[in-house]
Amino acid sequence: MAITPNQLLAKSAGIVVILTVQNMATKAAIDISSATVKEFRIRPRHAKGIVKKVNATFVSNGSDGKVKFTTTASTFDAPGDWDIQAYFTMTGYAGYTSSVIIKVLDILEVL
Repeated sequence: MAITPNQLLAKSAGIVVILTVQNMATKAAIDISSATVKEFRIRPRHAKGIVKKVNATFVSNGSDGKVKFTTTASTFDAPGDWDIQAYFTMTGYAGYTSSVIIKVLDILEVL
């Protein structure tokens, strides 16, 4: 499974996060086009963040295994490491992908 980008700025809006669901042994993309529920589950690895559920959409039609979401200013509400995984309900499967870590960087704000 690959997610790009792997580093984000906290409180940044408009960043598209793309996840490719792959077979762990062959690294081939898995067809997820039958998914009727597509979500990202986002959990901070630190005490300051809030666990979230974000709706996902296909990048194309799902046959390439790719889903995405676009960040808002409140998606990653604190800097630090965040676990991200996808959840799908589709023909023959309902469950989660393995998780990956995204590093959310602090913003240097001018006061």
